[in-house]
Amino acid sequence: MLDRDYFEVAEPVIAEITSDLTFTGGEIVHAKGAFAEHAPPPLPEPPDWSPVPAFGAPGAPAHG
Repeated sequence: MLDRDYFEVAEPVIAEITSDLTFTGGEIVHAKGAFAEHAPPPLPEPPDWSPVPAFGAPGAPAHG
């Protein structure tokens, strides 16, 4: 579910539209705004041996 109706906003604003609710395989995988109470629990921190904190992961913010 998007935060705004892209048929109702001005064309330059379309790029600013974000998802408030996302399902994958019938399960809620992202929820914010009015749906925040349905958000799944945050993912656990990676283990000490994981290379993700040092090198990052696709789609993850860079650490440094």
